Amino acid sequence: MNKKKYKKLHELFFNIFLRSFVEFVDLKSRDDFEKMTDHDLYKERIIPSEIIFQFFLIEVPIKRKDFDWNRHEKIMKQNLACLIVCFSDMYSFFHKDDYDQLI
Repeated sequence: MNKKKYKKLHELFFNIFLRSFVEFVDLKSRDDFEKMTDHDLYKERIIPSEIIFQFFLIEVPIKRKDFDWNRHEKIMKQNLACLIVCFSDMYSFFHKDDYDQLI
């Protein structure tokens, strides 16, 4: 997987997560929604503790300009596996009612 595809996948997962997150905690209803930063989400403990670590692991490569996308192929594949697991955990958290109804 090349750097460009890897970054696009991270951005896709991050955007899907953010849409679910905004709906889950009803952020749009807040008066300060348009001004909120990631730091505010941490500081005000808006991100549920069950997924804060996963959020951090997906957010860092997207937000940090110094993240090294030119990593060795093996490390990149390990990071991709971690990304998929983190995203799966977060998606399951936000949609657990859907899963409970299926069981």
